[in-house]
Amino acid sequence: MLRTMALGLVATTTLLSGCVYRMNIQQGNYLEGRTVDQLTVGMIGGAPPQTHTYEHVDSLKVLAESFADAVDGRGPFLVSPDEMLALIGAFEAIITSLKIGGQVQVPA
Repeated sequence: MLRTMALGLVATTTLLSGCVYRMNIQQGNYLEGRTVDQLTVGMIGGAPPQTHTYEHVDSLKVLAESFADAVDGRGPFLVSPDEMLALIGAFEAIITSLKIGGQVQVPA
């Protein structure tokens, strides 16, 4: 089930962006966004992949702090309402895709 949802998420991301993303995760392991400090970027048939290392950021903490600041009126929340709705639409499309066993059109 988890593998199917992951494939659905990748398919949805591909449909939304027109780009192909690939994550190489060894069988039996998992990946958490808050543990990713390196990004390897490469194009199939293009230049050799390049790995970029970034300063570690606890993204969940940053998001929670941004939410608290928005509630207290100290600044805008990092995620816009349009981005929230797009994410919900993507997850709904994944669930629908799993139910019907095929592709789903994601509203723009």
